[in-house]
Amino acid sequence: MKRPKMIIFDAGKTLINYLPKIDDKEMLYLSTIDAIEKLMPYITSNPNHYDAQDINRLTNEILKNILNAEKHILKSTIKLY
Repeated sequence: MKRPKMIIFDAGKTLINYLPKIDDKEMLYLSTIDAIEKLMPYITSNPNHYDAQDINRLTNEILKNILNAEKHILKSTIKLY
C-alpha cells in the first residue's frame, strides 16, 4: 500500500461536495450522499459494512459534537473576560 502524501480532515464536508468539472474547470456541486458514494469504491476496509447513508449520519454526529464543543469553549472564554 502506498502512503498518501497528505490527509485532509474535512469535518464540515465542504471539500467532499465539490468536484472540478473536466471541460470548463468550474466546480461541480454534489450532494453529500452522492460524493460519499463516489468515494466508496476507494474504501479498503469496511468491517461494519457502512453504506453512504451510514457514513453521512456518523460524520454529521461528529460535526455536531465538534460544534457543541466549540460553543462550550467560546462561552467559557467569554466568561473569563
